[in-house]
Amino acid sequence: MAGAALASASVSRAPSLVEPMDFPGMGRGCGCVRDVRAGEELMVVHVSECFREEEARGYAPLAPFASQLSVLDACALHVLLERAKGEGSSRWAHIQSLPKAYDIPVFWTDAQLEELKGSAWHELTMRYKAEMTTDWAVLNQIVASSADPKFLERHGITLSEYMWAYATFKSRAAEVTMNGKKAKLMAYRFDMFNHSDEILPGSSHDFDDARQSLVVTATRDYRKNEQAFISYGTAGNGSLLLGGGFVLEKNRFDSVEVPLTV
Repeated sequence: MAGAALASASVSRAPSLVEPMDFPGMGRGCGCVRDVRAGEELMVVHVSECFREEEARGYAPLAPFASQLSVLDACALHVLLERAKGEGSSRWAHIQSLPKAYDIPVFWTDAQLEELKGSAWHELTMRYKAEMTTDWAVLNQIVASSADPKFLERHGITLSEYMWAYATFKSRAAEVTMNGKKAKLMAYRFDMFNHSDEILPGSSHDFDDARQSLVVTATRDYRKNEQAFISYGTAGNGSLLLGGGFVLEKNRFDSVEVPLTV
């Protein structure tokens, strides 16, 4: 009955006011299907349509070791298992919309990383790569000592596959407060919204406990077919490059540390 209630809740939401569109110089984004006024709800995504910790930990194939996994690993494995189902997955439309690869520093070649040499972002990239490798090793240990030690091998999950799913959830999940607790939700089509530093952080989207839904609100008026944006927070260009593979020409959250001695 609970599953039926969740399904009906997701079906009864208002139609989305945005859909995926191509925008010159930016690639894919969310464009308005009609003129929109500030304050209107652009998109409402029920929690049942989101990849999230609770669902991943309750996913039957992960049961032998789910309680030992980090939030990121549980959700990354859930994404990979759903992708392996192909068209048989209820999340297939979402899976198909995800990037096949990421142009972010953690996936760059050594030659490309030379461009960041000497910066704090090079150090962070190397730390991120080391974190991925360590997490993969820990995951292998957890699975090997579980009741299903051949899980990764049986499902063809390699380090490369893991890194893709790891980066997918880490970069595309929205951080929200859900039912009084911090949570991360990777919602279909929400993860196609691009970022604008002109939007006040925290004003473009939130979780509505009453509707159990992630809600995106227009922070200004938009014309039909115009791209609508959300805020990724107070991210400078280094953070945007590391997490999303892009930078803004003028980013008001960029800063430079200037050490002073007295």
